[in-house]
Amino acid sequence: MEVRAGGFQGDVLWLTSGYPWSGDEVQLSFHRTVVQALASSGISIRVISPIPAAPWPLPLLNRRWARYAATPRSYRDAGIPVDRPRFVAVPSLPKWSRPESGIARAVLHALRRADRIALVHSHFAFPIAPAGKIVADRLGVPHVVTVHGSDINTWPASHRHQLAAVVETLRSADALIAVSAALAERTKALCGRRPEVIYAGINIRVFTAGLPDRAEARRILGLESDRFFALFVGDLIRQKGAFRLADAVLLAGDAVSCLIAGEGPGLGYRADVAGGRIRYLGVKSSPDVALLMRAADALVLPSESEGLGQVLVEAGAVGTFAIASPIGGIPEVIGDGRGLLLEDLSPASIASALEATAARPGDTAGSVAALQEYVGAHFDADKNSCRLVAVYERVLSRRNVA
Repeated sequence: MEVRAGGFQGDVLWLTSGYPWSGDEVQLSFHRTVVQALASSGISIRVISPIPAAPWPLPLLNRRWARYAATPRSYRDAGIPVDRPRFVAVPSLPKWSRPESGIARAVLHALRRADRIALVHSHFAFPIAPAGKIVADRLGVPHVVTVHGSDINTWPASHRHQLAAVVETLRSADALIAVSAALAERTKALCGRRPEVIYAGINIRVFTAGLPDRAEARRILGLESDRFFALFVGDLIRQKGAFRLADAVLLAGDAVSCLIAGEGPGLGYRADVAGGRIRYLGVKSSPDVALLMRAADALVLPSESEGLGQVLVEAGAVGTFAIASPIGGIPEVIGDGRGLLLEDLSPASIASALEATAARPGDTAGSVAALQEYVGAHFDADKNSCRLVAVYERVLSRRNVA
């Protein structure tokens, strides 16, 4: 697939730490949305998502390592070539490890026709961006970096010994992008350079096509029609807030229940004492998440750290009231009356927000409508992919002039 948009020849190499496949359709699925939007615009794009090698007996350790072992080495996703080369990684990624060199070697080995690469677009400040810099330097092509959230908000505090290399990678990138304005400011504080803000976006039409109304969604899911359901979607780790939400539901009135979709160490937390009010659903596909959002009374994200909070964008597209932490890029999505920003992250504060929302369901209509309109204007993946194309054109033009 030749590049046609922008007038440059060759492939955009999209380099990331994860990408959906048939055995895990939700793995960084927002990448698939943007990649497909770029391909639809005429950009020739290929994805390489390196993965830790998982020789026996590592697949026996846990589900994560078993999934590494099962991931295919190459496949096509909606016509887009995806390679998943292996690299040697130490379990739990101890602080002394430097995986970027191994990742870069794996990527370069997977590039059978490296002369077709026009630029490298790396995602996440570590370890992908330093590896992407090695690859781009080796190929003599521009390097674009996008930071996404935890790679800037939380990772630097626990990886000081690796920070200098990451800062140099961010400073030297031909273009630097952040997925929210708040993340752009954090990145500037870290490396002295403020990224351009380009929201990832979602395919609004595909995500919401064919959704039933709330009553029918509840009938399909077997949910009671007269209960208030809060919904959490994400990794079940303390930083994301699933534990807090479960604790909050126990503090709230008996009419408040919650649905929790995702996997992680928090799976089943408090369910044994909740009398059915906390229901764990496991990992769900995008269509299933949309149906859950349609059925729920509120999407709740009491997270400690977020680059943006993509699940809030999805809730806005569906038309679900959003309650979330006032941190990171979240206020950019649901601020200004487009949702409810929590006063603090205590279970008591979350419970109070749930009870108030359940008591006055009609009060959320204006916020829901405002968020839906805002998402349509700012988070459409097709529109935002045009801004990425403009970045690619700019860096390639600058490189050609030089």
